[in-house]
Amino acid sequence: MANKLNIEPAAYSKIETNRTRLATEVLEKISVILDVSPLAIMKEDPIVVNFNEGANNHGTVNSWINAETVFTYQKELVDIIIASRDSEIMTLKITVDNQQKLISQQTNIIEKLNKG
Repeated sequence: MANKLNIEPAAYSKIETNRTRLATEVLEKISVILDVSPLAIMKEDPIVVNFNEGANNHGTVNSWINAETVFTYQKELVDIIIASRDSEIMTLKITVDNQQKLISQQTNIIEKLNKG
């Protein structure tokens, strides 16, 4: 994996053992190499990927994916996004209501000035 990331094995070992902070760029590269989402890598119970060296010295990848776990993580992410959007929509509705009230007040003032 270190070779595929173009980093020293010691540097990758620090990533694996949580002794160094995982940079976003490295996370993205790892997710592409493993063909999993960055979210799956960052969860406490990530997808398991096992690298085995074959007799011909070519690495083979065997992955076991718990589909229910992946679905649950994706649903949690979608729920967070939806909650954020709902909050944003509510804020925008309040802003629109306040602007409409302000326009109404200004219209009333203009009408009074025009009559006077």
